[in-house]
Amino acid sequence: MSSLNECDRAWRFVDSRLTKCKDHHSVDPKDYDWVTIILAYAAVTNSAQRQGAVANMTIEEFRQGEWASDIFSIRVREHKTASTGSAMVLLNKGLHQRVNRYVFYLRPLTQTATGFLGAEFLGGA
Repeated sequence: MSSLNECDRAWRFVDSRLTKCKDHHSVDPKDYDWVTIILAYAAVTNSAQRQGAVANMTIEEFRQGEWASDIFSIRVREHKTASTGSAMVLLNKGLHQRVNRYVFYLRPLTQTATGFLGAEFLGGA
């Protein structure tokens, strides 16, 4: 029960910070770090991928993702086992909505790179 409460608390934190940055066009660097870490962790666990698949995902790859039923699929070209093909990062509707808000409202306030996370997260792998 405690871990469910922690997850709910984490999502409330993410949602409040995404709304705050959209409304005020600014973000505290610590809030940015935590929101990024929570979303990256959720994307890794949601799709059962290595962390490098999420760390190497580009904004363009996210924008080119496709819906299949209730799952949003993103093909990531650069990852550890790229010789076998693209890695599929899978997001459910709720996670997709949060990542979309992150990409369009929070990330532009702090980064100019094209990557989803940037080299400072998950070792840039």
